[in-house]
Amino acid sequence: MKNYINSTAATLIALGVSLATSSLTLQTAQAQDAAIDKKPAALKVGDAIPANVFEGVTWVQGDPLKALNEPGKIYILECWATWCGPCIAAIPHVNDLHNKFADKGLVIVGMNVWEDGIEKAQNFVKKKGDGMSYRVAFSGGRKSAFADNIMKPAGITGIPRALVVKDGKLILNTHPARIDEALVSSLLDGSFDPVAHFKKQEQEAQAKKEFIAKLRPLQQAGDWAGVKKLAEGLEDDNSSKFSLLLRAAVMTSNWPDLIALRKDVQDGRFGKRLRPSMIDVSVARESKITEGAKSYSDIVLADDQKLEEDAKPRAVVEHHFTKARMMYMSGQTEGAKKELETAKQWLPKISDSRSKTFYDRLILGALKKVDEGSFPTLSGLLR
Repeated sequence: MKNYINSTAATLIALGVSLATSSLTLQTAQAQDAAIDKKPAALKVGDAIPANVFEGVTWVQGDPLKALNEPGKIYILECWATWCGPCIAAIPHVNDLHNKFADKGLVIVGMNVWEDGIEKAQNFVKKKGDGMSYRVAFSGGRKSAFADNIMKPAGITGIPRALVVKDGKLILNTHPARIDEALVSSLLDGSFDPVAHFKKQEQEAQAKKEFIAKLRPLQQAGDWAGVKKLAEGLEDDNSSKFSLLLRAAVMTSNWPDLIALRKDVQDGRFGKRLRPSMIDVSVARESKITEGAKSYSDIVLADDQKLEEDAKPRAVVEHHFTKARMMYMSGQTEGAKKELETAKQWLPKISDSRSKTFYDRLILGALKKVDEGSFPTLSGLLR
């Protein structure tokens, strides 16, 4: 049985964000880079990392480090926080790098920064388990020696951010999404060419800018056939492709495309991190119930997706809402009502006031509409 997805990244995709996660991530990276470029940093690429880099640091996981200068080692100081959605979304990628290159000389430190207390970091790391298996340290909170000695001199004003160090010197100051396997390999084997690297980044940034310039008019015009055609020209490993194909299919209630896309995700076409539940949540929220909807919902219900044991209340509510709309699509009105009633029982357990207000309107509105003989999309329920 597949666990129902319960993560920030999945929620963003499920909501049908018009620009894919990778595009947003790299746009953020470019914005961070631009901010650093505008204000010359005191700690620049090529400079020695201060000897007091770990002053005041408490190690949460892994053997403590004293310096970043062991020959043959590449160090990544990845700045993150438990409250930072993009940081959490980057953890699987960082963990993959650790798993692949740790025995080849890569040393990653997840440096928890700007956090109110070490307990949040400790609990987060414990819950992640093998999903965050590299060293983790607590910098000391919002006002720390690490912030004063490293982050501020390096011009870091946003996270996630990664400092790459070799032989005690800063090699790169970048977003973790920019650190791929090829880059790590070149750093480890000594073939890294900084000039070629930054030229490639500029070319990629220009290509993305041109792609977005083509995409936005299509989205604004509601030309989902055009969006689909544009997305099909991307490589499968570009997460923009999946997100845009999903968005186009959801907005047009194209059931054959949605069924095919769901199977592609199950087969791993777009990578291992995507789950069919990402599509299901998006369909439940945004697809109109048109001819062919039952063919999709029957597949989803047959999967019988289960919640994670420690799922948060709002994830439980979302799960039952999704299942309710799938049941309604399949003609099981009473079953849909039962799922919505179950979701209603969980509403008081949602602690965040904004989330509770949203889900109160969503679930109570759905119950009212189903009693009246319809089950509109999210926008219809919240009007």
